Amino acid sequence: METGTETETETETTIGNSTGPDKMTRVLLVICGVVLLATVTTAGLWATGVLKQHRTQAVCSGPGPNDPPEYTALCAALNRPDLPTLLGTPNDHVSNAAPGLSDGLAVAEVRLEHTVVAVADTPWDVSSMGDSPHTERVTVLGHPAVTSSGHALVLFGSHDKQGPVTRNLTVAKNPRDPGGRAYQFAVFRQDGSTPDDTDVRRVAETVLPTLPGWVPAQ
Repeated sequence: METGTETETETETTIGNSTGPDKMTRVLLVICGVVLLATVTTAGLWATGVLKQHRTQAVCSGPGPNDPPEYTALCAALNRPDLPTLLGTPNDHVSNAAPGLSDGLAVAEVRLEHTVVAVADTPWDVSSMGDSPHTERVTVLGHPAVTSSGHALVLFGSHDKQGPVTRNLTVAKNPRDPGGRAYQFAVFRQDGSTPDDTDVRRVAETVLPTLPGWVPAQ
């Protein structure tokens, strides 16, 4: 995605380095192309009140020529009016909703004033995850799931700086087929604080039933 005319701005993405030793753990962060665009510019606009005067919910931008067709449904489901409340920041505001860096996967990213969240449609096998000390097996709406964490990468600016902590939740689409496809949610906060797993789970439990291919647990 284009980042406009920004220069020497530290841009962060949840495409990043996992702390886990196994290959699957390292891959967990690769699907989440949540890019914090125009960090300095956006912060300046909020500080001067320019954006606060126009708090209309941002609409999803259209897919680019290389974005998978599933992106449109993902963005529509994630870009909810109550998303700030689900993330525990009810006074926050959605400033951008667009495709994320995806490496061929469908990824929708929603950027708020203080938080960035993404959902991706992945081919991952949840049953093979969770075997590292940096992941944890959980159940979400009766579906097998795995939590993990890592750090966003700084794409521009100081590459020696470690990006914000990301919290990720990967959930099997079909509760009876954990080896099939899965949705992954990823969240990081722009102030560098660690996202609350309760907030990440709340977003997932609200959005998942509205996503295509989701099979409700019996």
